Formats: sequence, C-alpha cells, structure tokens
Amino acid sequence: MLRPKTIALVNQRRTLRPLYAQTQAYPYAAQLSSAQSLTDSAECMIALTGADGAAGAAAIWPGAVLTLTDQGQASEIVELADDDSDRPFGLSANFVGGTMDELNGHPEIGAWRGRGGVFEVLAPVFASNVDANSNMLGVASSSTVPGQLDEVTVTDSDAGTTLAAARIISALSAKAIIVELVVGG
Repeated sequence: MLRPKTIALVNQRRTLRPLYAQTQAYPYAAQLSSAQSLTDSAECMIALTGADGAAGAAAIWPGAVLTLTDQGQASEIVELADDDSDRPFGLSANFVGGTMDELNGHPEIGAWRGRGGVFEVLAPVFASNVDANSNMLGVASSSTVPGQLDEVTVTDSDAGTTLAAARIISALSAKAIIVELVVGG
C-alpha cells in the first residue's frame, strides 16, 4: 500500500504497473542490502513531479533495476544496480526512502521477476533517450541515476557483461513505455 508522508503526494502514481503478470511474472520477496543507503540525504534521492504538480522523492522507485548481492538464509539480498557490470535480478516493486517510502525503514522489498511479464513503466524510471527504436534495457555504464532503465547492448550474457533486465515493446510517450522482462525464470 502506498503511504506518502505528505497529503500533497496522495495522487502519486506507481512508476511500474503490471499488465501481463498473472502467470508470466511474480513478485519476489527480497531484503535490501545493508550497504544500500535508505537515508533521506539529498544525494541519494530521485525527485519526481507528479501530474498534479506534487513533488515526491525516493531512493528507489518501482521499476528500478535491482541486482543480487548475496543469497541469505531466508531471502536474497538485493540493491540498486549502478552500472552495466551488475547482473539484473528484477525490477523494484516498492518506493524506498524519502517522502514516498513504503518500507518505513524495514529492509524487505519486492522484486518483479519472470521472463515474459509485461509492464508499463513511467518516467523517471527510464532514461530520456529510451524510445520505440530502443531494444534491450538495463543499467548503462554511463547512467548517472542508479537503477534507471537505459538502452544497453547485450554483448555476451554468459560472461555477465551489459546484461538486460527488459526489452522494449513500445513507447507510449516520452513519459511511458511498455517493457517485457527478460530476467527470472
């Protein structure tokens, strides 16, 4: 449940919406890495102005690319992917940190996984250069926003270099795209 910290953010929309995920994709329970900063410091927050003009901020937005850092006893440990050397694990299902925090300081997070799951992704979770001509999406080496979907070239998936998290199906506008997950099994 989305619980914004201010009434001005009550109309904030999710930046990741499952379209075909009933059997194709699944939410995976994971833990955030203790190294992942969940503070309200300005340098780790990504701001967004909603359609109604309300501005919210979070360290992790739904749809951000998560990477597996460790396999714990109870669940996998994940954090934001910050460059193209991080193997994508899934897409974040939650707002974390800032004025949009859904976890309230707890480390549990949902990660959408499953090949063939189709999602609508809203800006700012994807880079401004992503359009209908883009193919594979992951975290680019030139990305300045950790976890942001950007156009990548898949060179050798077995070696783990520049792996994609999703492929683009269509670009609805400059603020919305439809993607198909290519992570998970």
